[in-house]
Amino acid sequence: LYCDTCNRFLADRLVEGTCPTAGCDYGDARGDQCEKCGKLLNPTELIDPRCK
Repeated sequence: LYCDTCNRFLADRLVEGTCPTAGCDYGDARGDQCEKCGKLLNPTELIDPRCK
């Protein structure tokens, strides 16, 4: 993902958002994995992704 604020492309770990997994809804999931449910993620799957 590209961050307009930082003007650079971000590594998966630098993107945070809400986990899209039903029943999880962890708000600080990273772009590669949710620490709460353990699901492997793609940063484009996150709900409301943001730069870390």
